[in-house]
Amino acid sequence: MNNILQLKGQFQKRKAPSGFGPVNLPKGKSVSVEHVLKLKKQLQDIVLFWSKEKIIKGALVSVHYRKVVAKSNRIQILLSENGKHPNKSIRGSKFSEGYNEENKWVQKHIFTYFLSISSIQKSVALLEKCAVVIQNFYNGNISNEDTENVNSGIYNDSIMKKILFENTCGLFLCRKI
Repeated sequence: MNNILQLKGQFQKRKAPSGFGPVNLPKGKSVSVEHVLKLKKQLQDIVLFWSKEKIIKGALVSVHYRKVVAKSNRIQILLSENGKHPNKSIRGSKFSEGYNEENKWVQKHIFTYFLSISSIQKSVALLEKCAVVIQNFYNGNISNEDTENVNSGIYNDSIMKKILFENTCGLFLCRKI
């Protein structure tokens, strides 16, 4: 005969801590203004292409990450569609393999988003502001030490609000559009 396990007492639940920690670049890494402008140019080319193509009402944008990424590390601010979470705009995903910056063979993620032309144009504007901030305040190259300073409150928000800057520029090292 089986013994029955009986639990006595009350269960108490706690609210899960909300939000994530600060956005930091990996140690020893940096983001250059050239990289940001390259992403901006790629999005401008996508807008140009899909403005001429009238097959669908919007645009397909594939984002190639440099590695396999967790859901929380995907693009959030860029490619968001009118307040919807970017994951709701994903229309396809796949794995790819290739060499990374250290010449190691790695698996990578590729996500395809379906977006309106206007949301891509907003992303272009955000990247432009991000490039201006990096150029004007970080001499064209923002390092992980700089992002730590931003997180500690040392940031000039005259061009772009801190949270937008962190979420637009902070995670560029793991992806390309």
